[in-house]
Amino acid sequence: MEPEDTILRLNKFISHSGVCNRKEAVALIKKGEIKVNGNVITEPFYEVKEQDIITYKSKILKKTVKLTYLLVNKAKNSPIASSEANTKPSVEDLIKKNTDTKLSPAGHFRDDSSGLMLMTNDEELITKLSLPHHKVKAVFELETEKDLSEDDLVYFGQLVTQKTNVPRILGLDLPEVENKKKVGLEMLGGTIDDITNIFAQKGYSLTKIDCTFYGGLTKKDLKRGWSRILLEKEIIFLKHFS
Repeated sequence: MEPEDTILRLNKFISHSGVCNRKEAVALIKKGEIKVNGNVITEPFYEVKEQDIITYKSKILKKTVKLTYLLVNKAKNSPIASSEANTKPSVEDLIKKNTDTKLSPAGHFRDDSSGLMLMTNDEELITKLSLPHHKVKAVFELETEKDLSEDDLVYFGQLVTQKTNVPRILGLDLPEVENKKKVGLEMLGGTIDDITNIFAQKGYSLTKIDCTFYGGLTKKDLKRGWSRILLEKEIIFLKHFS
């Protein structure tokens, strides 16, 4: 049996095709104005199959996809995908407060990371941000499991001058005197795994990976665990510079 949220009812399909809203679609179906594979269907909750051909006034209907872009301030160790095994609410569960559209992460986010992450159904943008040479700038607050040595800080600082690397490290905020484990990192392109690997090469594992800035987006007015729909100007900026 398919999960309820993966089933597409006939009235919902018609509303997604742009003919009318869902309530009006029910009326059209009951009046016998909708055909599925050439046959009149009067049941509004008929389960649409992938191969079904649905017509209205002899015109084949196609479901239009409304692109949705959601910014999430993810909690640490909050799983991204829903699962019965989860002990914490997943990102997929939490964003249902804002949308019932099935969204996926745009960019390489992980369950153990926190902070800003982008969820969307824009497959083109998801593909672009999966490439190592994407142009989205991100800023992270990092914390290592042990103090960073002076020699290693010099090494990490030198990465800023190496302009051919992917990801490109644009800036490094060195640890404060009282805490030698915290460091800020600004990068262009690449993934969270790349950050992990950079520190692993010097024998450090990261206990905190918190994204505070992503493609011009910040945590302003976005509490931990909350999400919001992106503004149109934010979407344009993000897509233009990715």
